[in-house]
Amino acid sequence: MASEGSGEEGMVSEVMVVKGVEVKVGVTRIRDGDGFVGTVVYLGPVASAKDAMEVYAGVVWDDATRGKHDGSVICRRTNRLVRHFSSPTATGGSFLRLPKMDVGVALDTDLMRTRYVPTDAPLVAPHNILPNVARTVRGHDKPIELLGELQIRGRQQLGEIDDIMLRSLGIARPASQQQMQPYQHLKEVDLAGNLLCDWKDVLTILRQFPNLTNFSVSANRIRDIDTHNNIRHTIHPNEFPKMTVLNLNDCHIGSFQTVHRIAEAMPNLEQLCVAHSNLSDMADYFDSQRLLLSSSGSALFQHLTLLDCSDCHLSSWAGQVQCLGSLPSLKILILNENPITDVESSTNTTTNSNANENVTWFPSLDWLHLSTTSIQSWSSFRHLASLPALTSLHVRNISLTSRMGTGEARALVIA
Repeated sequence: MASEGSGEEGMVSEVMVVKGVEVKVGVTRIRDGDGFVGTVVYLGPVASAKDAMEVYAGVVWDDATRGKHDGSVICRRTNRLVRHFSSPTATGGSFLRLPKMDVGVALDTDLMRTRYVPTDAPLVAPHNILPNVARTVRGHDKPIELLGELQIRGRQQLGEIDDIMLRSLGIARPASQQQMQPYQHLKEVDLAGNLLCDWKDVLTILRQFPNLTNFSVSANRIRDIDTHNNIRHTIHPNEFPKMTVLNLNDCHIGSFQTVHRIAEAMPNLEQLCVAHSNLSDMADYFDSQRLLLSSSGSALFQHLTLLDCSDCHLSSWAGQVQCLGSLPSLKILILNENPITDVESSTNTTTNSNANENVTWFPSLDWLHLSTTSIQSWSSFRHLASLPALTSLHVRNISLTSRMGTGEARALVIA
């Protein structure tokens, strides 16, 4: 990244191996000892450092209060401002020495056993008493009992349980296929809030659990699926037929193309959460009849019953949301926190010119969430009356009802 003031950039790198792990600028996620998480945005020398040749990592933290600067420093040699990277806030950036970087851990057997210990491991509460105590309001210490520890462990053995939860453990990459071989029976895996940042690693993990039906990588910045043809990086049609529930909330997805690729690879998906993404290009992936088709021409998302598109940059009902109306099984649609201003009357039955038959939009939609949107007219709710299966509408925190009580708002919506 160019410098301001000195005109010198130094030996700046885009990719570097740190502690045996490939670190990519703008991609790799790291953490510190206090649990703060950030993205590496710079690899190179720092103008204010004593050693002009030492390589640092410039980090933009998710929590803007964690850093010390915005990516700029005063050059030790010229006393001029040098910008190595840009942080969105004045205190969102830091420079870290490479040996101090925590690049996370692999999803391996050792990590899994820290959460699901074997039955013969030392007891946490010998004689049913935990080593910690509780302080009473009178200042006395009271022992804490834990009963049935062995019975609980017996129900949490990795060889027998179907689902595991490994949230916020700093998981940044998969382990080898051989290490995961004993756990191929798992059906549900929750990896929310870790350091995964590349679909290549996510797909590797998915392939290591062939019986997986429920998978969550929410709050991992994995962004969009690559479109190149590297077989390890891309996702293939019908590759995961057993998958029924997928949580991609807050994964920084920037295009509906990723959703389209998922629909092709997971033909039996029933629930999909992609909140806090940018799906404003949604209409580009539906045909003229508002159908979402695979590369072979077959209709996708035929079994999808729940779709969460909260905060997905959707502003037009007719131009974007209406595309979802062709999904035959969709029962719950969550559109909270989108700048939708109106629900147009295009929700009515229309004619399919190719098949010469009537098409009913949202034929199975039962629950619709439109809270914290920008709907400005009561006529929008009258248009929703044309949806044949709608029984529940959620519209909290909109300007139309801001000065009304809950009962009054409900009565007007029903009316």
